[in-house]
Amino acid sequence: MRDAFLAAQDVPGVDTDDVAAVAEASTAAFIAAYARHLPLLVLLEQQARADAEVRALWDEIRERPVRRAARYVRRVAGQGRARPVVDPLTLSRAVGGMSVEFARLVAERPAAYDAAVRDVTAMYLHLLGIGAPPQQ
Repeated sequence: MRDAFLAAQDVPGVDTDDVAAVAEASTAAFIAAYARHLPLLVLLEQQARADAEVRALWDEIRERPVRRAARYVRRVAGQGRARPVVDPLTLSRAVGGMSVEFARLVAERPAAYDAAVRDVTAMYLHLLGIGAPPQQ
């Protein structure tokens, strides 16, 4: 499961020079993975409150994708392909939080997946300072 969240940031078949395409593909994969693993994630989060070993695992599951995303934001900003509105780590935490919240919604209502991906991607692109694709 831990690897599923890191894999969500790998976007095979997507032009890695297209920041919007990467944002959409990685958001879609993360929301799908989180929604799929939600029962176990809830259990881990609860157990982490009482067990230091589980807390370390929980922290890694939450933090590794955020830090990896922040490195990506720094890279594309350094290349002039994005103008983040906040620090890359802050931006990555915000997008991660939005993705988790929408994944919970998708777990309850799978039909909400496409709209969740569209909306989180639009917010992510806005925070990256590159604009969002037109609403469908």
